[in-house]
Amino acid sequence: MKIILLAGSFYPKISGSATATYLIAKDLSKRGHNITVVVDEGNKQLLKNEDLPFNVEYINSYIDFALGNVGFRDVTIQLHNLLKKSNFDILHTFSYMPMFLFSLMRDLYEFPVIFTFWNTPYKKQRAFGLYKEPELDLQLAKNIIQMQKYDQLILGSKCSYESALFLGADPKITNFTYHGIDIDEFNTDLKNNSNLDLRLYFGNNLTNNDILITLPGRITQQKGIKEGIEAFALVNKIYPSKLLLTGMIDPYSESFAKEIRDLASTLGVSNKVLIPNKIILRRHMPEIYKRSNIVITPSYYEGLGFTAIEALALGIPLVATNVPGLNEVGIDGYNCLMVPPKNSKKLAESILTLLKNKSLANQLASNGPESIQKFDMSKFVDFIEESYTNIIFRKQNA
Repeated sequence: MKIILLAGSFYPKISGSATATYLIAKDLSKRGHNITVVVDEGNKQLLKNEDLPFNVEYINSYIDFALGNVGFRDVTIQLHNLLKKSNFDILHTFSYMPMFLFSLMRDLYEFPVIFTFWNTPYKKQRAFGLYKEPELDLQLAKNIIQMQKYDQLILGSKCSYESALFLGADPKITNFTYHGIDIDEFNTDLKNNSNLDLRLYFGNNLTNNDILITLPGRITQQKGIKEGIEAFALVNKIYPSKLLLTGMIDPYSESFAKEIRDLASTLGVSNKVLIPNKIILRRHMPEIYKRSNIVITPSYYEGLGFTAIEALALGIPLVATNVPGLNEVGIDGYNCLMVPPKNSKKLAESILTLLKNKSLANQLASNGPESIQKFDMSKFVDFIEESYTNIIFRKQNA
């Protein structure tokens, strides 16, 4: 099949959605399909040294459009020119704004369309975060969903599926099957990089004797970074340790990153908060996890929780917030400890529990790898590949 994927964020940007679309493109390519991925022009420099098994097309201001910072005229023209020059069998668009963009020109093309959104929904108050005002955010999402310029809606988590139905998606063409990580690749990367010297990223700030608490992922308020810093300051008084913020080298919001630095300084732990000196390569992340004593994901909400899945895949003790998305991954008392969101004290208490109670930490960690087998991205690709085949067949025989 000749497939075009309209990505939102894309690897090597630090976000679950960026990695997810990349993994899908790579897996489909390995299966023999002709894949083209549409990404922002800004990715060209980042991807120039990557040996990619698929084609990449770049659109100027694509991410600015997705973030609502520019209008759609120029981006629409670029996408239209790209689509009309190639005869694609199917188009799969990821995230709301790329779907909105394509909806404007949908009737010009005969190929079928699949829509998947990675944007994190939240308790009927947030669809994809373009607007701070919930009523505006939900209204735009409803319009995109109810325009139904797609043939099938495929979601990768239960909370995303429920959000789509709440917004008016047709249940007859709305499906849900878990997405996740490439488990085999993740374990292979760990094996291939087992001798990685972490001084590559942290200089001499990290030693083999340090107790390391890792908070992976993007530096945004919804990830609970503030509470993570506050909890770490409490833990550090009892267990001298270090906190690793993997995404701090490329923060989503510079102003929020400054708030985090100021908070760490105010709490007296600036010298204990480790910031990489460059973006950590995706293939090196398994070794970062493995070196960690505990991983924390104190998010306010998640679409699913890739970093929690990654930690559990490697059998690392995990503390996660009991929120939509993460509560589909974590099972309190079985593969992790779960705490309420926005509660630094409870987060600190659970971290301390795992540092003090090695038996409990080992028990939770040992249950991790088995508990996340359903979050293997290859299973999601199995589902969408079959969906592609079926919907193309139906279109051709309609």
